[in-house]
Amino acid sequence: MKRVVVITGGAGGIGQACVQKFLSEDYIIILDVNKEAIAQCIEKYGVDGYVVDLYDVSSIKEIINEIIKKHQRIDVLVQTAGIMGSTPALDVTTKMFETMMKVNVEGMFFVMQETVRQSMKDYGGVILNFASVAAIRGFTGLMASVYYSASKGAVISMSRQLAVEWGKYNIRVNSISPGGVMTEAMTSLDFNENLSNIPLKKLSTPQDIAKIVTFLCSEQANMITGQNIIVDGGSVAAG
Repeated sequence: MKRVVVITGGAGGIGQACVQKFLSEDYIIILDVNKEAIAQCIEKYGVDGYVVDLYDVSSIKEIINEIIKKHQRIDVLVQTAGIMGSTPALDVTTKMFETMMKVNVEGMFFVMQETVRQSMKDYGGVILNFASVAAIRGFTGLMASVYYSASKGAVISMSRQLAVEWGKYNIRVNSISPGGVMTEAMTSLDFNENLSNIPLKKLSTPQDIAKIVTFLCSEQANMITGQNIIVDGGSVAAG
């Protein structure tokens, strides 16, 4: 029986790489803010798709309800959706901070809450949330962003707490913290990581991250919960 896998941000970047990796064994549902990109994925991969804006928390319950009505359950939730920022701390406004936390933390949480309420509380499941090494180490230059780092630190803490609370429902909750990944969003920031600080001397590809995602969501990882998995070529270890 195919699992029902919901991937937020699944229409682009790392999310789409995850779609491709899950596709051979599971039924995929994409949630994304980009309507055109969703349509392209539906046509290309034969997946299901819904437009959702994580800033509009009020819409999340209805979307999850539609998925449950159509597919009866959600077995796996992978949350790659989020926004980035690269504003120096002294220039950050209250609106910028609010928007970052609204999407990356609040939106992410309420997708989980509704998924558990409407499906996983009864059937169990796996949740994997995308954090970042920006939650673990400091950056200079374009990746230096206090509000982005704060939001991703919250993702790690939130995932750990929910692993404890929801373990009784046979739900595993983990987070994953990629380092530099050559997505379109990263390229648009002109991100230039010093490869000498990465022991493996290369940045990750979206496909590299997708391999770890599918493992963490598989039965091979059935005793891994409450963990934050760093995938960065060793840069955090090197300091």
